[in-house]
Amino acid sequence: MKTWGGLAGIWDVPPLMDGGFITAPRGGFYNLEGKWDVENVGVAPDIEVEETPLTAKGRPRSPARARGCRGHDPACCRGAQDTSRASAASAVRRPS
Repeated sequence: MKTWGGLAGIWDVPPLMDGGFITAPRGGFYNLEGKWDVENVGVAPDIEVEETPLTAKGRPRSPARARGCRGHDPACCRGAQDTSRASAASAVRRPS
């Protein structure tokens, strides 16, 4: 799932005399061609990982969900697997 695409930066939030404040977007992202990018578009992941209510992290809300919920984050697990695989493939071997 790609990101939601909300990347315009807001900073320097001036206070108002009634205790409120004003915000206005002041920064964003441009691609390598110099065009406005990402905002309202999002960023696609390098690796797609399906996440369903049964695999989602968190406490199941029903017995039906409880049977399939493993209580972990599928994206994090996939990242750990890929990192472990990549580091094993490029590991430095000590001479014996």
